[in-house]
Amino acid sequence: MLDITFNLNENIGIVKISGELDASNSKDLRKAFDDYFLRTNKFILDFSDLQFMDSTGLGTIIRIFKVTEQKNGYLCIANPRNKAARVLKMTQAHKVINIFETFEEALSKLQGS
Repeated sequence: MLDITFNLNENIGIVKISGELDASNSKDLRKAFDDYFLRTNKFILDFSDLQFMDSTGLGTIIRIFKVTEQKNGYLCIANPRNKAARVLKMTQAHKVINIFETFEEALSKLQGS
């Protein structure tokens, strides 16, 4: 099961992704971002409650990242845990997307830009 919550904090979209992000529900995240892009182009993906992510989920994150770049925006990941953190590490996603150990680090980066 996937749960997505969105909050806007000083023009920064805080997207908390909880549960499992996989082939069965990654389209839900893509659809949610259609609305989020109408509100901002700066995002922190909070992975603190994301328990699992497969390659389809990672592909969705990468696609959202690329769209964000096309919109001259910024997207980063904060608080990766569990299997999701392992997927990010194994695929070396940090070479493409900034990944922060804490939400506070990510927020500080975005507020400073």
